[in-house]
Amino acid sequence: MSHSSTGLPENIANVACYVFGWLSGLVMLFAEKSSGAVKFHAAQSVVFFGTCSLLGMLLQILPIIGPLALRLVAFLMIAVWVIQIVTAFIGKPLRLPVVSGIAVLLIGYM
Repeated sequence: MSHSSTGLPENIANVACYVFGWLSGLVMLFAEKSSGAVKFHAAQSVVFFGTCSLLGMLLQILPIIGPLALRLVAFLMIAVWVIQIVTAFIGKPLRLPVVSGIAVLLIGYM
């Protein structure tokens, strides 16, 4: 099994990108120096969970539909979080539509 530059096995480093949402993704994005897979997972985590967090803050402003939409976003976030952790651990990454493209662009700029 290959190791990332963080010293963790690559699949554990991939999982670590998702554990605390965008925050752990941001930490791993700056900590990882060599593994493209870990950088991808970190960037995807930052983009997806960061967008969900911002959307959640905006939905709190809406008086009637906001609470319902916020619950749907929270459910989506939890479902994707669990799926991403499992697929990252087994080594079969799930590329989220749109988000994965933005993540690849983000890695290219770093």
